[in-house]
Amino acid sequence: MFCCKNNVKPTDPFYPCDLAALGFKLNEHGQFVKTAKSGSVSSMEDVAINQDPSIRQDSIAEKVDTSDHSKFFDFFHTSSDRANNVRREAFQTCARQEMLKILRELDMQEMFLGCISHSDDPGTSATSQPSNKRPEGPHVSILVSGGLKKLKRKREVVIVVGESCQDLGVWAYRTLLADGGLEKGTAIGLVRALKAWGSDDNCRAERPCSADIVTQIIHDVAIQGHESVNEHVEDNSDVVPGVIIMNPGQLLYSPSMNRSISQASWMARRKGSAIDDVFEIDERYNKVEGHKTSEEHIKTTMSSIPDWVGENARLHLLGVGDGANGMLTFLDAILRQWPILPHTTECKPVLTTAREPHITITDGSISREHASSDFWVSRITAIALCQPTHDHDAIQSQSLKNILAVRGKAWEVATLPKGARVASPATGNPDDEITDTEDSLSHTHDDEGDELPSYRAVSCQTFSAGPDINISECILPAMLEEIVKWFRQNRNIVRRQTMTGA
Repeated sequence: MFCCKNNVKPTDPFYPCDLAALGFKLNEHGQFVKTAKSGSVSSMEDVAINQDPSIRQDSIAEKVDTSDHSKFFDFFHTSSDRANNVRREAFQTCARQEMLKILRELDMQEMFLGCISHSDDPGTSATSQPSNKRPEGPHVSILVSGGLKKLKRKREVVIVVGESCQDLGVWAYRTLLADGGLEKGTAIGLVRALKAWGSDDNCRAERPCSADIVTQIIHDVAIQGHESVNEHVEDNSDVVPGVIIMNPGQLLYSPSMNRSISQASWMARRKGSAIDDVFEIDERYNKVEGHKTSEEHIKTTMSSIPDWVGENARLHLLGVGDGANGMLTFLDAILRQWPILPHTTECKPVLTTAREPHITITDGSISREHASSDFWVSRITAIALCQPTHDHDAIQSQSLKNILAVRGKAWEVATLPKGARVASPATGNPDDEITDTEDSLSHTHDDEGDELPSYRAVSCQTFSAGPDINISECILPAMLEEIVKWFRQNRNIVRRQTMTGA
């Protein structure tokens, strides 16, 4: 039989994770643009292309085209899909490094979950307490503002659950690598917008020194000395919201890299040759306990949040795409244990200081301590959803349906003008309901040619992201200002109710 020797196999294309070598730079607007001279690119392209003569490079320009389109990253750079994918991964790695660098300057820390040692002991489980140091072993990273110590003192916490196809902190690469840049395409814009809450005079007026903060200051002084007091004074922890960004996309652990990466990054890893198979995924060594799927990651992380935040922290939830579905699935399982909340137009969570004992779900899906229905019911202030695809009728918890109807708002791809209402939940008030969805869904047919009904049940007020948005991942960058406004609006309502005792 015929045998292909290794020395005659085409070499796998390679591109360095270096912006300058790739021929790009980060400009003052946070955009990745081509450099004026691309000599370094030519040399690197020659290396990649000469490794496989079948790869044809379409063009290598010495100078940047002045048109807006050509100065940004171009995926179809060669005639080889493999070379294009490897080049894209190298470029996106550079973009993620720049993003994390800026997020660290904004006091966002990378925390690591689920590190365990491989053992045959069936009782081995993932730890719920995150570490601020990258461990040696399977783990998944998330982003937390200021670490757990500062997060515990936050009066407001924004919890973000992104899509399972995106990297940590990235909303949309098609926005990040184009004119939207780092500000709109990643979590940087959200973190900066939330930090602006601290400049609100009304918010600064409501800054009581709560007992838990006093206790924490006394404890820190005893352990670290009087210098720790400055940390509490300068932090404005009760004004600027904390942020937790989950990571349902990067769940494949690579022992050689000692990090978890996304499916796309896994497929772009360097192979022995261009015709070799991609690395096999081993359930034992390449999956993290408690985070094997995006749904499992959401359950594990959200079950731990009650231990991470302060006693009276108000929660704002942001879900994107299938991440929103996983978040609602978790809340539905939790809130089934809670008595039905009355449907009201008021947004008034009942904040309690005592933690209830945990409730064990009968199917065993959620059993972590303090992950109780009381915690979530009493602290959810607002919910924002981007392109949710969940089935409203499949939600079993009537309490969750009522919370979504009152405190929830969604945005989706639609042909209507930006901000136009697409659909409303069934509230029992005919004046508030829009039972028909937008015209683009009217007179559509299924695979068998039967006309589909235009009615669609939704969980909350649903609005159009605008006719210019034609893909779900671009909704969050486009509607970020409206989402932050929605969070702030509900925060102010709850704050006034708390101050007046209403």
